[in-house]
Amino acid sequence: MSAAPNVVLAQHCAPTAFAEGSNTSCTIFATNNSTANANIQLQSTVPAGLTLRPGTLSGASYDPGTRQIRYTGTLPAYRPASFTIAPDPAGLPFGFVPLATLGVKPSPCGNVCDEVALTYKTAQFSFNGANYTSVTMVSNGYLILGDRVVVAPDNEEFPSTTTPNNVIAPYWTDLDMRGTLASDPGGGAWSAGNVTSTNGSTTWFVAEWKDVPRFGRDPAVSHHSFQVWIELGGERIHIAYGPNTAAEDRLTVGAENADGTIGANYYVDTVEGDGARGTGTLPVAGTILSITPATAQRSPHTITFVLRGDTPGSYRLSTELRANSFDGTNIATQPLTVSAP
Repeated sequence: MSAAPNVVLAQHCAPTAFAEGSNTSCTIFATNNSTANANIQLQSTVPAGLTLRPGTLSGASYDPGTRQIRYTGTLPAYRPASFTIAPDPAGLPFGFVPLATLGVKPSPCGNVCDEVALTYKTAQFSFNGANYTSVTMVSNGYLILGDRVVVAPDNEEFPSTTTPNNVIAPYWTDLDMRGTLASDPGGGAWSAGNVTSTNGSTTWFVAEWKDVPRFGRDPAVSHHSFQVWIELGGERIHIAYGPNTAAEDRLTVGAENADGTIGANYYVDTVEGDGARGTGTLPVAGTILSITPATAQRSPHTITFVLRGDTPGSYRLSTELRANSFDGTNIATQPLTVSAP
């Protein structure tokens, strides 16, 4: 059993039945589903009894002697869906604003505030084509969109099917916040709340981690402040960074979809103990990032033309496609019927 060609051929004419002297409009599509460019050759023969209407052909050439429509060219590679994570200071012009200055109190913690999560109900927002009304905030510097709780100290490189998934990670590493015990070694706090712009046009759900150290490190020399801003009623998501000490190892800044098949990293380091030697760009105080999901990108080649029915009868418009990315020939046929007037 052979695999399906990775360059797909499709053909359609409408109407498929028409009277002598009338027309049908035809379209041929060649779509590259491989991740490499494909060099293709398309050939379609106009059956005797039909005529290509002059001036209607687009996307190919025509040889009247052989009655062949022809195209030779390159189809761009298929680009899988991903996320765009990029600096966007204009998208969040006020930057990192400590929630305490807006009257938002710290979120609760127990005796020890390590490896914990809180789920917040929110107004509806959108992410990656889905709507949500809750956000789960995890002490280790990431959000899960929705109410699923997965607490993981060890970061991952996105995408990864290992849980947690559906993650926005402003600073995913093994963080340790301050608990209520006097002997608790953690530091800093977390908080979350709604913030409305001064003109009242936009309300954001904001999740904040402030002055939180890496587990096992002195809060005086390791402390990190960052926020995620989610537009309620919309789909904009931003990350804002406040004061931060030197980057930790085992750190992910990025985002991932619900099943862990699509994701992107602005910065990632999955090795512990050798210092911050990851790939990408380390965010610093004042960095503002936007996270935008992107749809898969295909760039099909399209050929359009109009055929006139000259002689009543039944016909088959046949198109052949060859490409350097697969063996053999891909063929598409379209039955056409011309009736007497």
